[in-house]
Amino acid sequence: MRHHRSTSLPRSLIWIAVFLLAPYASTLSATLVPGSAMPAVGSVQVHPCDVVPPQNPILTNPVRAGFCHAGRNADGSPAVLLGFRVYIDGNMVFEGALSPLGNPTADGRQYFETDPFTVARGNHVLTTSAVSLDGESAPSAPFPFVLDGVVLPAAPTNPRAKKS
Repeated sequence: MRHHRSTSLPRSLIWIAVFLLAPYASTLSATLVPGSAMPAVGSVQVHPCDVVPPQNPILTNPVRAGFCHAGRNADGSPAVLLGFRVYIDGNMVFEGALSPLGNPTADGRQYFETDPFTVARGNHVLTTSAVSLDGESAPSAPFPFVLDGVVLPAAPTNPRAKKS
C-alpha cells in the first residue's frame, strides 16, 4: 500500500521520523512526517514526537531521519549529548550534532532531523542512537521501511547531431 500525502514539497521528499521514548526507555518508534516537521502558523499544532508511526511505510529518495530525545540518560539524569548516530541496515549513514527543531513537548522531548540522504531500493531497517561523553546509547527499536520507486532525471530536450 502506498501512503499518499499532501505537501508543497517535491513528491520524492519523504521524511522518516524516529521517536525516542526517553527519558526512561531506550526504545524508539518511527513514523513518516511529510512536508515540514513543524506545522505552519494557523494549522493544527501536532508535535512530531506525538505522531503515531505507520507500519513499514513505502518511501522514495531522498529520505531524512528524524527523531525525538528528552535530553536524559537512561537513569533519568540530565544528559550532555554530543550528537546522534543513524544506521540503515546496521551501517552508519549519519553521525553528528543536531539542533532541535521547534519547541519541546510537554514531557520535554525535542525533535531532531538529519539532512536528506539516499538509500538503495528494497527493504531496510533504520535505527538511531544518542552519543554522550560516556558513550553511545543502546540502539533504538528497529524501524522497517521499503524504498520503492526511483526518481529518474528528466530526459534531455532538443537532441541534434552536428557536423564537427
